[in-house]
Amino acid sequence: MTSASSHKSQNSDAKDNFTGERIFEVDSRAYSQADDEASDNSQTLWQNIKKYRKVTYVTFGLTSAILLYGYDNVVVGTVSAMPVFQ
Repeated sequence: MTSASSHKSQNSDAKDNFTGERIFEVDSRAYSQADDEASDNSQTLWQNIKKYRKVTYVTFGLTSAILLYGYDNVVVGTVSAMPVFQ
């Protein structure tokens, strides 16, 4: 009985230590991310574009796709409304 209860207390101590380490890791990562964001705010637009190339490409790609889809709808509607195509 006593060995089982001491085993449980050792497990709970191990869990508490592990949780404390995980919380410290999360806190330290949050502080480093805040520092990164502060440094990003101090950089110019061109420096941030160079740093985040993939994000820039995806953003321009999605924006172009959305705009071209809207443009396509307008062109098809306009062309189909012409007397020659009716």
